Amino acid sequence: MTAPADPIRISDLTVKPVPTSKKLIQFVDAQIDGAAVEAQWVGGNGKTRRATFDPPLILSFSQSLTLNVQYQDPPRQCWPNRPKHQTIVLDERILRSAAPMAHDQRELQCRQGKIELLVGLSTSDVASKPTENPDLLLPVTDEILRICPWFRILVIGKTGVGKSTLINKTFGVTDAVVSHNARGDADINKEIFSSTNDKFVLHDSRGFEPGEEHNVEIVQDFINQRSRQPDIKDKLHAVWCVHYI
Repeated sequence: MTAPADPIRISDLTVKPVPTSKKLIQFVDAQIDGAAVEAQWVGGNGKTRRATFDPPLILSFSQSLTLNVQYQDPPRQCWPNRPKHQTIVLDERILRSAAPMAHDQRELQCRQGKIELLVGLSTSDVASKPTENPDLLLPVTDEILRICPWFRILVIGKTGVGKSTLINKTFGVTDAVVSHNARGDADINKEIFSSTNDKFVLHDSRGFEPGEEHNVEIVQDFINQRSRQPDIKDKLHAVWCVHYI
Protein backbone atom coordinates (compact mmCIF):
# COMPACT_ATOMS: atom_id res chain seq x y z
CA MET A 1 0.00 0.00 0.00
CA THR A 2 1.37 3.44 -0.91
CA ALA A 3 2.38 5.70 1.96
CA PRO A 4 -0.13 8.54 2.53
CA ALA A 5 1.05 12.04 1.71
CA ASP A 6 1.60 14.64 4.40
CA PRO A 7 -1.41 16.82 5.26
CA ILE A 8 -1.96 20.07 3.33
CA ARG A 9 -1.64 23.25 5.41
CA ILE A 10 -3.31 26.43 4.09
CA SER A 11 -1.88 29.61 5.64
CA ASP A 12 -3.78 32.26 3.68
CA LEU A 13 -6.36 32.60 0.93
CA THR A 14 -7.14 35.52 -1.40
CA VAL A 15 -10.23 35.72 -3.62
CA LYS A 16 -10.57 38.46 -6.23
CA PRO A 17 -11.99 39.11 -9.70
CA VAL A 18 -9.65 38.70 -12.65
CA PRO A 19 -8.05 42.04 -13.67
CA THR A 20 -10.37 42.51 -16.66
CA SER A 21 -13.55 41.95 -14.61
CA LYS A 22 -15.62 44.63 -12.89
CA LYS A 23 -17.37 42.20 -10.58
CA LEU A 24 -17.72 43.15 -6.90
CA ILE A 25 -17.20 40.32 -4.39
CA GLN A 26 -19.62 40.53 -1.48
CA PHE A 27 -18.61 37.60 0.69
CA VAL A 28 -16.83 34.22 0.69
CA ASP A 29 -17.88 31.10 2.57
CA ALA A 30 -15.27 28.34 3.02
CA GLN A 31 -15.88 24.68 3.89
CA ILE A 32 -13.75 21.56 4.27
CA ASP A 33 -15.76 18.48 3.31
CA GLY A 34 -19.00 20.27 4.25
CA ALA A 35 -17.74 21.60 7.61
CA ALA A 36 -17.73 25.41 7.85
CA VAL A 37 -14.35 27.13 8.21
CA GLU A 38 -14.21 30.08 10.59
CA ALA A 39 -12.39 32.92 8.85
CA GLN A 40 -12.20 36.70 9.04
CA TRP A 41 -12.24 37.99 5.48
CA VAL A 42 -10.72 41.45 5.04
CA GLY A 43 -10.91 43.85 2.10
CA GLY A 44 -13.87 46.15 1.77
CA ASN A 45 -13.61 47.56 -1.74
CA GLY A 46 -15.35 44.61 -3.38
CA LYS A 47 -12.23 43.73 -5.33
CA THR A 48 -10.40 41.49 -2.87
CA ARG A 49 -11.28 39.22 0.02
CA ARG A 50 -8.41 37.76 2.02
CA ALA A 51 -8.25 35.47 5.05
CA THR A 52 -5.20 34.42 7.09
CA PHE A 53 -5.19 31.17 9.07
CA ASP A 54 -2.94 30.87 12.11
CA PRO A 55 -2.60 28.00 12.81
CA PRO A 56 -3.02 26.90 9.19
CA LEU A 57 -6.06 25.02 7.95
CA ILE A 58 -5.19 21.32 7.76
CA LEU A 59 -6.56 19.14 4.99
CA SER A 60 -5.87 15.47 5.50
CA PHE A 61 -5.77 12.80 2.81
CA SER A 62 -8.60 13.07 0.20
CA GLN A 63 -10.24 16.18 1.72
CA SER A 64 -11.27 19.19 -0.41
CA LEU A 65 -11.68 22.92 0.23
CA THR A 66 -14.92 24.41 -1.16
CA LEU A 67 -15.41 28.17 -1.60
CA ASN A 68 -18.85 29.69 -2.15
CA VAL A 69 -18.32 33.18 -3.59
CA GLN A 70 -21.16 35.73 -3.84
CA TYR A 71 -20.60 38.68 -6.17
CA GLN A 72 -22.42 41.35 -8.15
CA ASP A 73 -21.90 42.80 -11.58
CA PRO A 74 -21.41 46.59 -11.84
CA PRO A 75 -24.68 48.54 -11.31
CA ARG A 76 -26.74 49.12 -14.46
CA GLN A 77 -29.92 51.13 -14.94
CA CYS A 78 -31.62 48.84 -17.46
CA TRP A 79 -32.09 45.77 -15.22
CA PRO A 80 -31.85 44.78 -11.52
CA ASN A 81 -28.42 43.87 -10.24
CA ARG A 82 -29.05 40.57 -8.46
CA PRO A 83 -26.30 38.77 -6.50
CA LYS A 84 -24.70 35.76 -8.17
CA HIS A 85 -22.91 32.76 -6.71
CA GLN A 86 -19.96 30.67 -7.82
CA THR A 87 -18.74 27.48 -6.16
CA ILE A 88 -15.04 26.61 -6.39
CA VAL A 89 -13.66 23.25 -5.26
CA LEU A 90 -9.93 22.84 -4.58
CA ASP A 91 -9.09 19.16 -4.23
CA GLU A 92 -5.84 17.58 -3.10
CA ARG A 93 -4.48 17.26 -6.64
CA ILE A 94 -4.96 20.98 -7.32
CA LEU A 95 -3.53 22.12 -3.99
CA ARG A 96 -0.41 19.93 -4.31
CA SER A 97 0.38 21.61 -7.66
CA ALA A 98 1.31 24.84 -5.83
CA ALA A 99 4.58 26.43 -6.92
CA PRO A 100 7.43 26.77 -4.38
CA MET A 101 8.25 30.25 -3.09
CA ALA A 102 10.32 30.76 0.05
CA HIS A 103 11.95 27.75 1.70
CA ASP A 104 8.89 27.16 3.88
CA GLN A 105 6.07 28.38 1.64
CA ARG A 106 4.26 27.46 -1.56
CA GLU A 107 1.62 29.40 -3.48
CA LEU A 108 -1.16 28.26 -5.75
CA GLN A 109 -2.53 30.67 -8.36
CA CYS A 110 -5.60 29.55 -10.26
CA ARG A 111 -8.57 30.99 -12.10
CA GLN A 112 -12.17 29.79 -12.02
CA GLY A 113 -14.31 31.72 -14.51
CA LYS A 114 -14.04 35.40 -13.58
CA ILE A 115 -12.61 34.64 -10.11
CA GLU A 116 -8.91 34.44 -9.33
CA LEU A 117 -7.49 32.62 -6.29
CA LEU A 118 -4.18 32.86 -4.45
CA VAL A 119 -3.65 30.09 -1.90
CA GLY A 120 -0.66 30.19 0.46
CA LEU A 121 0.56 26.79 1.68
CA SER A 122 2.96 25.95 4.50
CA THR A 123 5.29 22.98 4.20
CA SER A 124 4.70 20.06 6.57
CA ASP A 125 7.81 20.69 8.69
CA VAL A 126 7.11 24.35 9.47
CA ALA A 127 5.67 25.17 12.85
CA SER A 128 2.66 27.42 13.09
CA LYS A 129 3.14 30.84 14.66
CA PRO A 130 1.75 31.23 18.17
CA THR A 131 -1.84 32.37 18.07
CA GLU A 132 -2.48 36.02 18.88
CA ASN A 133 -5.48 35.02 21.00
CA PRO A 134 -4.16 33.52 24.25
CA ASP A 135 -7.68 32.38 25.22
CA LEU A 136 -8.05 30.21 22.10
CA LEU A 137 -7.54 26.55 22.99
CA LEU A 138 -6.22 24.42 20.15
CA PRO A 139 -6.47 20.61 20.00
CA VAL A 140 -3.33 18.90 21.26
CA THR A 141 -3.66 16.40 18.41
CA ASP A 142 -3.13 19.19 15.84
CA GLU A 143 0.30 19.92 17.31
CA ILE A 144 1.17 16.21 17.60
CA LEU A 145 0.25 15.51 13.97
CA ARG A 146 2.18 18.58 12.84
CA ILE A 147 5.32 17.21 14.49
CA CYS A 148 4.71 13.55 13.65
CA PRO A 149 2.10 12.76 10.95
CA TRP A 150 2.51 8.96 11.37
CA PHE A 151 2.40 6.67 14.43
CA ARG A 152 4.56 3.59 13.88
CA ILE A 153 3.80 0.36 15.78
CA LEU A 154 5.71 -2.94 15.86
CA VAL A 155 3.63 -6.02 16.72
CA ILE A 156 5.47 -8.97 18.33
CA GLY A 157 4.49 -12.22 20.03
CA LYS A 158 4.83 -15.99 20.05
CA THR A 159 4.07 -18.12 17.00
CA GLY A 160 0.34 -18.79 16.58
CA VAL A 161 -0.78 -16.15 19.05
CA GLY A 162 -2.73 -14.28 16.33
CA LYS A 163 -0.65 -11.16 15.66
CA SER A 164 -1.49 -10.91 11.96
CA THR A 165 -5.19 -11.57 12.54
CA LEU A 166 -5.22 -8.88 15.23
CA ILE A 167 -3.57 -6.36 12.87
CA ASN A 168 -6.02 -7.11 10.07
CA LYS A 169 -9.11 -6.89 12.30
CA THR A 170 -8.05 -3.91 14.42
CA PHE A 171 -6.71 -1.68 11.65
CA GLY A 172 -8.89 -2.80 8.74
CA VAL A 173 -6.10 -4.15 6.54
CA THR A 174 -5.37 -7.42 4.73
CA ASP A 175 -1.61 -6.97 4.37
CA ALA A 176 -0.63 -9.00 7.44
CA VAL A 177 -0.19 -12.64 6.39
CA VAL A 178 -2.08 -15.08 8.62
CA SER A 179 -0.48 -18.49 9.23
CA HIS A 180 -2.18 -20.98 11.52
CA ASN A 181 -0.19 -23.30 13.84
CA ALA A 182 3.10 -22.38 12.18
CA ARG A 183 5.45 -19.45 11.96
CA GLY A 184 4.33 -16.92 9.34
CA ASP A 185 6.47 -15.24 6.71
CA ALA A 186 5.97 -11.68 7.96
CA ASP A 187 8.49 -9.12 6.74
CA ILE A 188 9.27 -6.82 9.66
CA ASN A 189 10.42 -4.02 7.34
CA LYS A 190 7.17 -3.93 5.37
CA GLU A 191 5.02 -0.88 6.17
CA ILE A 192 1.31 -1.67 6.61
CA PHE A 193 -0.97 1.38 6.47
CA SER A 194 -4.39 1.29 8.08
CA SER A 195 -7.29 1.93 5.69
CA THR A 196 -9.43 3.23 8.57
CA ASN A 197 -6.83 5.70 9.85
CA ASP A 198 -3.85 6.64 7.66
CA LYS A 199 -1.95 7.96 10.70
CA PHE A 200 -1.06 4.39 11.78
CA VAL A 201 1.86 2.47 10.25
CA LEU A 202 2.16 -1.18 11.33
CA HIS A 203 5.08 -3.61 11.23
CA ASP A 204 4.40 -7.34 11.66
CA SER A 205 7.12 -9.70 12.88
CA ARG A 206 7.65 -13.44 12.75
CA GLY A 207 6.54 -15.30 15.84
CA PHE A 208 8.94 -16.16 18.65
CA GLU A 209 9.59 -19.88 19.28
CA PRO A 210 11.22 -21.57 22.28
CA GLY A 211 14.98 -21.97 21.95
CA GLU A 212 15.16 -19.91 18.74
CA GLU A 213 17.07 -16.62 18.95
CA HIS A 214 17.38 -15.51 15.33
CA ASN A 215 14.02 -13.74 15.21
CA VAL A 216 14.74 -12.01 18.52
CA GLU A 217 17.90 -10.60 16.95
CA ILE A 218 15.92 -9.41 13.90
CA VAL A 219 13.47 -7.57 16.15
CA GLN A 220 16.31 -6.02 18.19
CA ASP A 221 18.11 -4.89 15.01
CA PHE A 222 14.86 -3.38 13.67
CA ILE A 223 14.26 -1.43 16.89
CA ASN A 224 17.86 -0.15 16.93
CA GLN A 225 17.73 0.80 13.25
CA ARG A 226 14.49 2.74 13.72
CA SER A 227 15.88 4.57 16.75
CA ARG A 228 18.63 6.02 14.53
CA GLN A 229 16.23 7.51 11.97
CA PRO A 230 16.58 11.33 11.83
CA ASP A 231 12.90 12.00 11.03
CA ILE A 232 10.52 11.38 13.93
CA LYS A 233 7.84 9.89 11.67
CA ASP A 234 10.32 7.15 10.66
CA LYS A 235 11.14 6.19 14.24
CA LEU A 236 9.36 3.41 16.14
CA HIS A 237 6.80 4.81 18.57
CA ALA A 238 5.28 1.72 20.20
CA VAL A 239 5.72 -2.05 20.54
CA TRP A 240 2.52 -4.11 20.87
CA CYS A 241 3.22 -7.49 22.49
CA VAL A 242 0.43 -10.00 21.79
CA HIS A 243 0.00 -13.07 24.02
CA TYR A 244 -2.63 -15.59 25.05
CA ILE A 245 -4.86 -14.66 27.98
